[in-house]
Amino acid sequence: MKTITSIVLFAGLSGLLSCHKNSGKPLTPGNDTTIKVYGTGWFYNGTSNTAMVWKDGTGSLLPPMTTADSSSFGWGIAVSGSDVYVSGSSPHGAVEWKNGVEEVLSATGQGYGMALAGSDVYVAGTQLIPTSLPNTTAIYWKNGQPTILSPELPTSGSNGVLVDGSDVYVFGYGLKNGVYYRALYWKNGTEVWMNPDTAGSPESILKNGSDIYLTGSLNAKAAVYWKNGQMTVLSSDTLEQADASGIGIIGNDIYVAGTIYNRLIADYNAVYWKNGQMIYLTDPSVPSQSASITISGNDIYISGQAKGTDGHIHAVYWKNGKMTQLNYAGATGDENLTGIVVTAG
Repeated sequence: MKTITSIVLFAGLSGLLSCHKNSGKPLTPGNDTTIKVYGTGWFYNGTSNTAMVWKDGTGSLLPPMTTADSSSFGWGIAVSGSDVYVSGSSPHGAVEWKNGVEEVLSATGQGYGMALAGSDVYVAGTQLIPTSLPNTTAIYWKNGQPTILSPELPTSGSNGVLVDGSDVYVFGYGLKNGVYYRALYWKNGTEVWMNPDTAGSPESILKNGSDIYLTGSLNAKAAVYWKNGQMTVLSSDTLEQADASGIGIIGNDIYVAGTIYNRLIADYNAVYWKNGQMIYLTDPSVPSQSASITISGNDIYISGQAKGTDGHIHAVYWKNGKMTQLNYAGATGDENLTGIVVTAG
């Protein structure tokens, strides 16, 4: 499930990282003029979060402006021609923004990931169950029209959506046997549960040929991915907690973005796994997190955030291991980049 905080996506990790080889190198900010990067996330000013969008590296806040008693969050982003779509939540509920204009999908929902298919806009999220508060049900909206998934489950939620031809894949979690949340996806509304039958929460989906991949965490401790329902553990349980937030494939190589806890700095490190081998995206002494991964040709883009020398958290992405910091000329605060879209420059 999504955990909304200003910076940290999960907490309470412990474990020694010295047993892992540091395959990364210290990174410095760089500029990339060969592409355009669009991103979404939020800005934290010390009292509230406000959804943001970055266009070609420069950020701006999305309406409505928030206060100490309200927040908004950008979770998903898609680009079609000159139109930029962002999905997320605001004080108005589950929303999507098209070119900065907010459309409310549900006053009692939360929006997360999104997808475009032709002229159709899909947003996945959760909806409060009026007869069973505070429980939620998984839902997605197509062009603003809701479809509830598995209403028979006592509580469930969806984190994102993938459209492939006439097939709609929505991934999320459901309360199974009344004991724990279990990872699943819905294909055209039909449940497909991940194995083994234990607590899991997915964060991304990928369709590669006939294979379906999900990434996420197991028991809120281990970073994992599922291929056609079967789980592969990426991180050791001795890390106590880790998360796999995105996946991409180039040829026979599988790349998974994620975040692990580093007890030596009492903070987090952005990493990725290539065919199961963990690689740091920043020097382990630098607090950082990764949020998503995008493949463009043979280039690998990972979105996230990293702590700067000014003491603030900044929205960044890594292209093939080189970090680029995105800009926001607003008030001093912290930024969280949850997803990016890459187009030709």
